[in-house]
Order: sequence, then structure tokens, then C-alpha cells
Amino acid sequence: MKTIALYAPSFWNVQRFELPPQTLAVVIDVLRATSTMVAALSNGVQWISPVANIEKAFSIRNLSPSVKLAGEKGGGRIEGFDFGNSPQEFLGTPFLNFELAMFTTNGTKAFLATMSAQEVIAASFLNLEVVIEKVSQWNGPVAYFCAGTGADFSLEDAIVAGAIIDRVDPDHPLASLYRFSKNDLPQAFRNSKNGANLVKIGLESDIDLCLQRNRFPVLPYFDFTQGLIDLSAKSNKKEKR
Repeated sequence: MKTIALYAPSFWNVQRFELPPQTLAVVIDVLRATSTMVAALSNGVQWISPVANIEKAFSIRNLSPSVKLAGEKGGGRIEGFDFGNSPQEFLGTPFLNFELAMFTTNGTKAFLATMSAQEVIAASFLNLEVVIEKVSQWNGPVAYFCAGTGADFSLEDAIVAGAIIDRVDPDHPLASLYRFSKNDLPQAFRNSKNGANLVKIGLESDIDLCLQRNRFPVLPYFDFTQGLIDLSAKSNKKEKR
């Protein structure tokens, strides 16, 4: 299996190459976009539209008033949005018939960078095992889109990538990073730039939730042609090249 590691936006924002044919893209923004997506879709949200800017989110709601807005800027909820970017907001009572347009600083943009992938999935610790199962069964290359922090490397996303890779390509450097960090993940996450910011703004409990393993065994797929993330693998698949 060929492993392609895009460690940060400084990789996937500037790359203009086509991914190899039949590539599976694994998007990771564990603190917190992909964790929030996994929690939301597991609790009744029908689909999520990831957008590149706040204005696009508002334009989607203007066209479809039933759509709710979720996301963050600087870690906090955006004025005029219905939800922030916390998986805790999507626990409890099922969100039946909910549809979301979502903007986050890095995570939603990472999905929009996966155009040339054959299939695209969202990964977090919350759905780790089903992601590993999907990757293990994939016959082509696998590209890990780590959302990062700003334009830079994000330790926590690389650790999650490493947790997946450790099961399928254990000699890869990210697998080694995961094995080095796994005995004290709470501290590693809190010491990261994103984690420290969440602590600073009073959302430290999000870190603990995002560290839970396999709480929501769902596999979100991104359909680039429709611009939607949902749980339907059939709607995601592209024609073979």
C-alpha cells in the first residue's frame, strides 16, 4: 500500500499534482472538525456541506432556510451560526432531518482539496476502527490530509494519521510518531497549539471527547461533485479512471 502524507495545509494548499489513480483520501482534523462531523452524522444529521468561507455558509442558508450553520473562527462560534465546532453540541437528542453547512479554519478546506481522490472519508479517534477497516481493505494509494493549524503542521492530526497507519504501514514515520505519543495522548493534545487554544477559551472538555476511541462507528464520505459529507458510500464513488 502506498502511503501519501500531506502533513499540513502548506502541503495540500499548494500541491497542484493529481493524486495517483484510485487514491483514498483520509481527511483528519481531530480538534475538531472531523470529530464534530462524526458525532453529528452519527446522531441524525443527514448531510454536511463543508465550505471555504463564512459567506458561502450564509449563502447556502439563504437558499435553503432549513439548513443550519456550524463552525468556528479562532475556535469560537461564529456570529449568526447555529452551532460551533464542538462534537458535544451534537450529543443527546437526535438531530433528525438536520442539514448543516459547515465552515472551520482548516478542516472544511481540507475536504475541498481532495478533488482528485477516488473516495474521501473523514477520520478521527471517535471512528478510528471503521477508518482502519476501510483503509485496510483499500487496494490503491491512501493519502492523509492532515488539516493542520493555520498553514502549519498539527501534532494531533499527525498522531491520528499515525494511529491508522500503524495498522497498515507500521514502518512509516507517522506510525512511529503515534507509538511514541500513545501513552500520554491527553498531554500531547493539550500541548498542541490547537489544544492549548481550546484550554484557553474554556473548551478543554472537547479535547477529552475527541480522544475517545470508537464511540461512533460511522464512516462519513465526502462527495466532491455534490459538495456533501454523509454516510452513503454509494453516492461518494467516482467513475474508475
